[in-house]
Amino acid sequence: MTRRCLHSIRAGHEALATYSYRDARNHLAKGLAEGQHFLSDDERASAQFALARADSALENWDEVRIQLQTVFDYYVSAGRGEEATAAASFLMSVMTCATDIY
Repeated sequence: MTRRCLHSIRAGHEALATYSYRDARNHLAKGLAEGQHFLSDDERASAQFALARADSALENWDEVRIQLQTVFDYYVSAGRGEEATAAASFLMSVMTCATDIY
């Protein structure tokens, strides 16, 4: 189970790097679901951040907001200011795009 979830997350990152957002979303969501009890907090936050990037490209704004809030909260609680700032900045840019669209 652990190998399969990590494989899905890796495939999701690779799909995201090639702008295959729907594939990235599917792989990352599957990996997060399969790894619910196996992933470290860092692995989960990284995968959720990547999932938020894929969802933003697919304009799944509510999902993006929820994912980035979770990622931000984790990074703040872990004392990882640089990553927390990146999550907050991405959230602000996404919310600006979402507002401009609607």
